[in-house]
Amino acid sequence: MLAALCDRIGELAQTQPVTALRAVARLQDATPSLALDTVRAARSALMSGEAVGTALDAPASRPTSATHA
Repeated sequence: MLAALCDRIGELAQTQPVTALRAVARLQDATPSLALDTVRAARSALMSGEAVGTALDAPASRPTSATHA
């Protein structure tokens, strides 16, 4: 589904770049809320935080700037 959306926006960019840019802007606006709603739904379905992180391709722990000193 996401690949089809990306393909469609890419096609649109060739003929209607302003419309494609607007679509990308709307997608960027919707993403944080969509992600939060999806995580909440997954957790409500008793999916573990670790499984959610894995599905989101988020590392279990991220190094902080202090570890790179």
